[in-house]
Amino acid sequence: MMKNMMFINSWYESEHESAAMWSLYGNQGSNIAIISDAKRLHDALFNDDVEQSVFCGRVKYLDYEKEVIKLHSAAASHNAFNTFLRKRKSFEHEHEVRLMTLFSGEGATVDQNNKPNGLDIKVSLPTLVSSILVSPSASPWFVDAVKDVVAKYGLSPGLVSKSSFNDGPLY
Repeated sequence: MMKNMMFINSWYESEHESAAMWSLYGNQGSNIAIISDAKRLHDALFNDDVEQSVFCGRVKYLDYEKEVIKLHSAAASHNAFNTFLRKRKSFEHEHEVRLMTLFSGEGATVDQNNKPNGLDIKVSLPTLVSSILVSPSASPWFVDAVKDVVAKYGLSPGLVSKSSFNDGPLY
């Protein structure tokens, strides 16, 4: 089945941080958000050094009680990836953009049952990352640890800052 062969990487698309996203995915105080944009993402994935098949698309949120996912129609553009760009309306707050690729049998990491659980995709980190936000509930030691890891991978620790999401308003 194709679903077992698809690898998906999800991104949140917005100009602003989201209380819902930090609460759902970053409430433990040990989470980060990598800040990028569409151009950086494209340039980091597709360059002269790397040839890879990655499809990018925005998720469309549907009311599963009323809307039908059309698999074989002109509207579906005969693109198998469109099937993976649909979610329930109740997830609309995620503003999700997905990067997807089909598993070709090479480059995947596997779990204890020898099933694929990850796929290495080559990217240029300096091109991809414009900044890194650390969870608003993170301890100072965690912010320092993120800066150390960022430096280890050749990026400037100056890209890292703690989210000011919990700070009060300006008066």
